[in-house]
Amino acid sequence: MPTLPPMTSVVFIIWRDAVQGYRRTVPAEDMPLVTRMNVGWILHEDRERIILCRSRCGADGEECVAIPVSAITERLPVVEMASIDGELAEEQRLQKEAARRCSDASG
Repeated sequence: MPTLPPMTSVVFIIWRDAVQGYRRTVPAEDMPLVTRMNVGWILHEDRERIILCRSRCGADGEECVAIPVSAITERLPVVEMASIDGELAEEQRLQKEAARRCSDASG
């Protein structure tokens, strides 16, 4: 089973996004942007985007969203996980256990 990347922080992100498939009952110039709210683990972050993982199930993959940094209006830490080796080892043990349970449940 592949090793999952470490999840080091959980954040709450509020950001502005485009609307797609909006009904044409509103003039084009009045089409709104929407405010989205996501909570998840940061898997990757650079100057352009944050990859936020909303859920994961072992080797079956992760449910992630790429959020443009320029669209973020608010970012709040939810949990900062300790970087002490023992606590990270425990986190990885729990991740492996969760992955095993997901694998067992899917057959």
